[in-house]
Amino acid sequence: MRTKLLEIGYRLRNWFYGLFRSHRLEKELEIEIQHHLQSLREQFKREGMSPEAARKAALRGFGNVESLKEECRDSRGTRFVMEVWRNVRFGLRVLIKSKYFTIAVLLTLGLCIGINTAIFSVLNSVILRPLPFPESENLVEIYDAYPKMGLPWAGSNLTCYVDFKANTDTFSDLALIMGFSGNMGEAGSPERVNGLRVTWDYFRVLGVNPELGSFFNEGHGTPGQDNVIVLSYHFWKDTFAGDEAIVGQQTIIDGNTFTILGVAPRSLEAMYPEANLYHVWAWNPEDANPDLRHNQPAKLMGRLKTKDSLVQAKAQIDTLNQRDYDRGSVGMKNLLDRTGFSTLVVSLQDLRVRDIGAKLYMLYGAALFVLLIGCVNVSNLLLAQSNARTSEFAIRSALGAAPVTIG
Repeated sequence: MRTKLLEIGYRLRNWFYGLFRSHRLEKELEIEIQHHLQSLREQFKREGMSPEAARKAALRGFGNVESLKEECRDSRGTRFVMEVWRNVRFGLRVLIKSKYFTIAVLLTLGLCIGINTAIFSVLNSVILRPLPFPESENLVEIYDAYPKMGLPWAGSNLTCYVDFKANTDTFSDLALIMGFSGNMGEAGSPERVNGLRVTWDYFRVLGVNPELGSFFNEGHGTPGQDNVIVLSYHFWKDTFAGDEAIVGQQTIIDGNTFTILGVAPRSLEAMYPEANLYHVWAWNPEDANPDLRHNQPAKLMGRLKTKDSLVQAKAQIDTLNQRDYDRGSVGMKNLLDRTGFSTLVVSLQDLRVRDIGAKLYMLYGAALFVLLIGCVNVSNLLLAQSNARTSEFAIRSALGAAPVTIG
């Protein structure tokens, strides 16, 4: 093993030496060849030949000098790199010589590639890249829809949250989310903040861990125990300068005192980047009033046990809706029939791009078409450039250069 490693080391050393000391090696090769030729000439002179005859005999006996030089260069293993480097240098000289042609090609390709890169970056970040949460393909949003009334998305409510959590087995967790805003700080200099009121299991649905401190627990969802908040990552950095001692401190929001439990991770801002803080949603059992079933002020998010259980989850929710429909009054049944009521379960990733996905794909298709047009224009420029160099190619051919072939 050691011998093999030493052999590889010697080969690498010789390769680098041959690559970066090529001029010195060429000079040493020339000296060595001349030395051998001189030795042969002296030998033939001692045998009685004239100097001119000895020189010719030495060349015949030694062989083709240029062929031998090529064999020595090939033995170094750097011939391919050197040829590439010579071709690159020649190409750069040609481009510098035809500066207007070069500028036109660079601008055309730069513009086309730049447009495609920018649009693909947006497409990748919005559509192709998954949400930054564990098993994000299992995350769904559950919302009511009344399409015949012009409400394809109407949100959800606490009644649905309690009902679906108790009577379905396809979700590992459910969470309710609703936005709010308030004034943080003392009465003299408050700061307006945007927040999310979330049930205690919101962070568990997303499968994230706190950046600092802790998240809500089930006890915080009880009225009177909800005077706790979690700060968003950017709000913690911007307002509190990333102070790690912030956990356990108290702050005032709309005149009420809250204890800061922790800081949410940065990945959570992929969902609601404008949220400054999270306040736990506390509720009593009587708050989940069936009479408020079709009042939708919030969003309902869930995590499926498996990504293949989405259809089953929809079927279970449809069963619960049918139960409520059968129990409802005639007036409520007529209303639901007229509005085309249903509850939808949609992948969070699909929901995120539902309004812009097709537009982004069309935009990227247009950008690819622009790139195609740019490539055609560059090809035309190259053909025009090759026609302009016809006389140059003729001279090269007359000097013995191989003809240029395409394809």
